[in-house]
Amino acid sequence: MCKGEKLKSITLNCIEKLQIQSGANVRAVVSDQGSNFKELVKSLGISAEKPYFIVNEKKFYYFYDVPHLIKSVRNNILQYDITFKDNKGATWKHIQAFYKSYECKPLRLAPKLTHMHINSNNFQKMRVKYAVQVFNESVAGGFSTFVSFKALLGGAAGTAEFLEKFDKLFDLFNSSKYRNAKQYNLAFMRADYQLAFL
Repeated sequence: MCKGEKLKSITLNCIEKLQIQSGANVRAVVSDQGSNFKELVKSLGISAEKPYFIVNEKKFYYFYDVPHLIKSVRNNILQYDITFKDNKGATWKHIQAFYKSYECKPLRLAPKLTHMHINSNNFQKMRVKYAVQVFNESVAGGFSTFVSFKALLGGAAGTAEFLEKFDKLFDLFNSSKYRNAKQYNLAFMRADYQLAFL
């Protein structure tokens, strides 16, 4: 495994070569969340308040890869209630209650949400695929339907909003096509709705 300082040298060298030799307009660096990349982030002086580093008077934003961030968020909500914008809350207890309310019924509002998603073992918790499926549009839609019919109470509207936002965030940060049925899955083009959502 490459250490943070060595990664810093490699990263800066790659940016310089991409920009000077190929003319690429590098704007961001993306990595996973390994300990060596956390060292890189620290050595570049990146923080929540300053999510970028500067090379030759140009800003370069740093992101952890979105699929693994989604997995981290899912693993955190398994253990902790999450507070977000305007003091709204999201909790795994609401997602469990939603699943339990229909798990034995033939018609399910969120067929992608299964027993395995709710009661994951340690191996399943490592799979990005399962985390992304929890924050899926169908799960968010089914959950929101339950909330609107008051089948889930106790602040469940916050969890519904949280699920919807993470579905859109995942789509937006994994977008690449100019045509797609899902609006937030269209290639990022700085459209007003994309910028407003961010």
